[in-house]
Formats: sequence, structure tokens, C-alpha cells
Amino acid sequence: MPPLTIASVIHKDTALLELNWQLARKLNPTSEFQWLVADNRLENPGTPLTFGGDQVKLVPGAPLDTAIAQQVRASYHHALGLNQTIQHLNTRYALFLDPDYFIVQPDWIKLVLKHMEQSGLAFFGAPYHPKFYDKYRYFPCGICLFVDLERVPKETIDYLPEYDLANMPAGWEIRVENEFHARLRRKMSELPRPVAAALAIAARASGVSKLFQDRHRVQAARDTGYKIFSRYAGNPETPSECLVPVYRLPEDFSGPRHIFSGIPALLERKLPDNLSFIPKRPGYFTGRSFKDFGAPDAAGMGWEETLWNDRPFGFHMHGTLRKKLGEWSADDQMRFLQSLLEHFCDSLDFPASSPAVAQGKGR
Repeated sequence: MPPLTIASVIHKDTALLELNWQLARKLNPTSEFQWLVADNRLENPGTPLTFGGDQVKLVPGAPLDTAIAQQVRASYHHALGLNQTIQHLNTRYALFLDPDYFIVQPDWIKLVLKHMEQSGLAFFGAPYHPKFYDKYRYFPCGICLFVDLERVPKETIDYLPEYDLANMPAGWEIRVENEFHARLRRKMSELPRPVAAALAIAARASGVSKLFQDRHRVQAARDTGYKIFSRYAGNPETPSECLVPVYRLPEDFSGPRHIFSGIPALLERKLPDNLSFIPKRPGYFTGRSFKDFGAPDAAGMGWEETLWNDRPFGFHMHGTLRKKLGEWSADDQMRFLQSLLEHFCDSLDFPASSPAVAQGKGR
């Protein structure tokens, strides 16, 4: 039996998954693995995959529940698909992987599994990119998440978000904002008096709403994987480690732009991590990108790059291939991605499941 099972969910087309499978085989020629694919396709579910043979197994996915609030419906659908794969896991290690997250380091299966065993890690992988300041931090997420199932019982893995669906969206927004202001009052009382006074003056001058714009959203989302994070993050019995996201400031920042100057910049520096747009833990992200290592500039395409051991490890397209190359045909989009991936390995076959190109699923 191979030591690793990769688990993914497909929502529409399978071309990206096919390229990902090819890349994994090329980069890991001496490692065995199997691949589970939960079929969340709304059109023609159950259509057999045209690649992988016995190495890739299609399993039933989850139906789309249209009763769930629209802004989180896709997250629940994806999470239910991931949960469908868990019952089929029978190897020590599992890798939950988005079809559009491509791991590009040679021999990554051997290297990662050896590192996890030697370091006693229960979890290893990519965190949510820091530009998504509403997501949890310092813990890998289901975009690329290795799990040692000898340390983490598979029955405890639940990818479902944790929202109050009966009160979406307005009720959730109100609760989050109220909790934020309570935390803010506590933290302001702990600041040195001169700092607190300066912030109070700035708040009166520019308005509290602008000074603290969107800070109630910092790490407030309880999206896909939140239950795993809340159960296992920080637990000494289940150590975790994150890959290092490439995060170039200020160009990659997605929050209010005024935080880079004046009083808002002072506020960003002084507030604790759970109120800050930018993660404060040293080494959590880097400004060095793939192109600094002579690799293709995935970040220049708007894709999320991650490093490991100061080398390119993988990148996540986040469903943006068609957004970036929308004027190209589907086949040309696949050829572009194929040529980019061939920088990291020998030649890949053009995916048989093209010309349809995989779509983003939203998070």
C-alpha cells in the first residue's frame, strides 16, 4: 500500500486535475501514491475520468444545497466534497489538495513525509494566503494540507465551515462587529497612555469608522477547515507547520490602503495580531518570489506562491486562470499552464479532458 493518499474535489471540468496528476508523477518517479477525487460536478456527475487508471479513484461527492446562504454556499459544497473523501482514506498520510494548487518541488512526497515523521508533525501545508486577512492564521488549510492519520484520527477531520446559517449574512456581520469592538476596547486600555491618546485624537479627526475600517473582519471568517483549526491549532499533541507564502507589500495587500501611512500605520504596528491586517509572526511570509529563484513568475499572474526551505514549493491559482487569460481559447489557456509547469519537470501531455478549462469555485 502506498504511504500517501491525495484527496481532491472537482466542481466542473478536470483538465487542471489531470495536469496536477501528471506533474505529481513526473516529480515523484520513485514514490507511490493514490488519488481520491470527490465528484461535486453539477453537470454529468459520475462521468468517468479519462486519466490515472487505477491510481485515481472517483468517489461520490456532495449535492449543492441551494438553501444555504449564497455567499457561503460554495464553501459548504466544497467542504462536503472533502468530507466525502475521508471515509476512503486507508494510508498513514493524506494530502488534501485543490486541483489548482500545483506542487513543484522534485521528490516532494518523500521529502515532506520524511520531514513530518522526523519532526513529529501532525499537520503540514499551505496556510490561507495573508491577503485574506479574514481567515485563520499560522495553521495550514485545505488548499494544500498534509495530515498524519496516526496522530489525527480521520473521524475528527471535518472541513465544514462554522457559520450561523440561520442568521446569514446580517446577523453574522453584527455579531462579528460587536465582538470586535469589545476586543478593541480591551486592547486600547492596555496601550501606553500617549499611544492611546494619539489614537483617540486621530479617531476624532478622521472618524472611527475610517480608522478601524474592516478590522472587525480580521480572522473572523469561519470558512472551510475552521473546525480543524479550532480543534488542533496550538495543541502540543498535534504539532503543525506552514509553508511560507509569498506576500509582497503593499502591492498584494487587499485591505484599506490608508494603513500604510500616518496614524493608521501606527495603529497597525501597535495593535495585537488578532486585530491586525498584516500577520505579525516573524518569518510567516516573505517578499521573495518564484522569479527570484529563476522560476516562472506565478505571483505576477496573481497566483499565490509558497516556499519551503527557501525554495519554490507550490502555487495556487485560486480559480483565476480564465480571469487572467479570458480572451484566449480554453486550449490555449491549458497550453500556457502546461508550458509553465514544464519549467519544473520533463514534458507533460496535453490534458485529454481539455478543451474545457477548470473553473474557480469561490471561497
